Amino acid sequence: MTNDQMALNYYKAAMSQRGNNPVKPEYVPKIIKLLRNIRSDMPFSIMIAKKDEYDADVNQWGAVSVNINGEYLGLKPDEFEVIEWCKNKKL
Repeated sequence: MTNDQMALNYYKAAMSQRGNNPVKPEYVPKIIKLLRNIRSDMPFSIMIAKKDEYDADVNQWGAVSVNINGEYLGLKPDEFEVIEWCKNKKL
């Protein structure tokens, strides 16, 4: 399967979650590149992920987070690019 097909599967599954019949993605991000430094939205947290490449931690629905010093920072889709895809192991 090509990268474009894996991306299409991932984004189609994300759009299906808005309806009554959500679908889990068959493919999810494995390695991502942050487009800028990302700071936690939590007011008491000073966690910052630097603009760099990271191994993505993904739940069964495809939500992406990165591990920063043992803590996980959740990311929004416009904050990263997918460098590499993999099969969703949490199906």
